[in-house]
Amino acid sequence: HSYTFNHKGEQLFGGPVEDLYPSNLDAKENAPYTTSEGGHHFKNTADAVVERVWYTSGGRGIRVSEETPLFIDSNDERLVLSAKNELPYPTSNPLVSSRITMVVEENVKKAWIAMNANLRKVSPPEISVRKAMISTWVAFKRDITQQKVIDFAKTIKSKQLDIGIIGVDDGWETCYGSQIFDKTKFPDPKAMVDELHQMGHTVTLWVHPFVNLECEAHDRLKDYLVKYDDGTILTSTWWNGQGGMINFLNESAVEFYTNRLRKLQEDYDLDGFKFDAGEVSYIYGLNQNFTLAYPNSWTRSYVEMAAQFGPLGEVRVGAGTPNANIRQRLQDLNSVWSVEGHGLAAVIPAMLGLTVAGYGATIPDMIGGNAYNEEVGKELYVRWMQLNTFLPVMQFSILPWSFDDETLKLTQNSIALHEEYSPYMMDLFYDTGLLPVVSPLWMIEPNTKEALTCNDEFLVGDQILVAPVVKQGAVTRDVYFPAGVWKDMETGTVYEGPKTVKDFPAPLTKLPWFVRQRFATTP
Repeated sequence: HSYTFNHKGEQLFGGPVEDLYPSNLDAKENAPYTTSEGGHHFKNTADAVVERVWYTSGGRGIRVSEETPLFIDSNDERLVLSAKNELPYPTSNPLVSSRITMVVEENVKKAWIAMNANLRKVSPPEISVRKAMISTWVAFKRDITQQKVIDFAKTIKSKQLDIGIIGVDDGWETCYGSQIFDKTKFPDPKAMVDELHQMGHTVTLWVHPFVNLECEAHDRLKDYLVKYDDGTILTSTWWNGQGGMINFLNESAVEFYTNRLRKLQEDYDLDGFKFDAGEVSYIYGLNQNFTLAYPNSWTRSYVEMAAQFGPLGEVRVGAGTPNANIRQRLQDLNSVWSVEGHGLAAVIPAMLGLTVAGYGATIPDMIGGNAYNEEVGKELYVRWMQLNTFLPVMQFSILPWSFDDETLKLTQNSIALHEEYSPYMMDLFYDTGLLPVVSPLWMIEPNTKEALTCNDEFLVGDQILVAPVVKQGAVTRDVYFPAGVWKDMETGTVYEGPKTVKDFPAPLTKLPWFVRQRFATTP
C-alpha cells in the first residue's frame, strides 16, 4: 500500500541525503529505502544516509517506521511512500507492515523541532572543531609510508598551517582487512604516532569492514564474515578489490572487530578512526540468499559499533543513527564545480540535508575534492576553502602551497578565522536546545520562499550568515539576507533583511559572511 503526500506549491525537505536541496529537486522512482553508495543521483536508489523523515514547508513532518519495507517515489509535486514485500526486503511475508507518524505545525521549522524532540546532540572533541584537520588521502592516495607521513607533518608546520588532527588514510595495511601495519612502509608505527603527538597532533587511522580474498585473514576470520543462508561466504566487490565483510549483526564478530581496533589503538597510541563504507548494498543477493528483515539494521549496527570509539571518529553512512556518538561525513566529492558532477556546489545542499536529517556533528569531506580524475585549480581550491571556513570541520589534503604563496596566505587566514569563531560552534554543540551548527535559512525565517529554497548560503546557528561563491569565474554573487540586521565584518557595512543584494562583490580573496547585529521578531 502507498501513501501520497502532495506538496505542490510547497518545498520538500528530508529523505536521502543527496546534493539536491530542497528535496523536491531530487527525483526518485520506486527506490528502495536502503543504504547504498552515495553521490550518484540514481533515480532508483537512495543514498548512504537514509533517515526516514520528510518535511514540507507548509509544516508537515512525516516519519516512517523501520519495519516498513519502504520504497519512495518523489518529484516536484508529490512524495509517494510505498510499503512492499519486494527485494531487497524479505518477500515471503504475506502481510505488509507499515507505520507512518505525522505532525502538522504552522511551518517547517516548528515541524522539524517537533519531530526532533528526542534528538541528542553529539559534541565533537574541541580539537576537531577548533583546529583544521589534514588527511593523507588526496595528497598521497595509497602511496603512503611512515617517512612520508612524518615529512608531511613537518612541512605543514614549516608552512605555519595550524593543524590538529592528522588522518592516516588508505595504504597502511599489509592487505585489506588484516589491520596489521605493513612493516616495509611503516617500520615503527608507534614511533610515528609518538612523533606526531610530540608535534601537537591528534592521530586517526582509516579502517573499513572488508577482508580481501588475497588476505590470509580471510580464511582465519571466516566465522566473523557475512555468510549466505547456505553457509557460503559473501564476496563483495568494493573500490579496493574483492573480499568478505565483517558481519556486524553477529555479536561475536562485533566483539572481535572492536577488540582488534582497541588493540591497534593501545599498541600504537592512536586517538581515533575514520570508518569507511558500511552501506548494505555491499551485501549482494540481499533477501535472496541472505535473509535480513530490516536491511538498514546492517548499517545501523556498523555505525553503533564505530560510535563506541567516540566522536573523534567519523562514518559516512547513516540509518536511524543521528544520536550515535560519532561524527557524520559527506560522501567523497569530485574536484569539479557543479552539483551534477558532485563537486563544490554540492557541499551546502548535502550539509543542509544532514542537518534536516538530524545530524549535527558533520564533516564536509576534503577541501578541493578528492582529485580522482581532475586537476584542481587555484580558484576552485580557494572557493572550496572559503565555503568550509564556517563549517564545523576544515579538512585539508590537497596542499595550498602547491598553488602559490597567495593561496597559502589565504589558507592561513581562513584557518585563523575558523578558529576565532570555533568557540561559538562549540557553544552550539554543547547547548541543550535544538539550534543546529549548520542551519538552513528557514531556521530563522521559515515563511519566505527565498529562505526556503536557498541552497547556496547557510547559517552558523542563528548568528552568522555565510554566502560563499560556488560558480566558476564569478567575482560577485546575489546575497539573500533573512530578517534581521547583518554586518559585513570586513567592511563594517550593515544590511537589513529580508532583502536580496544583487551582485555583492566577492573577488577571489573574499568570502561574503555576516554577523547578526539585531534579531527581527522571531517567527
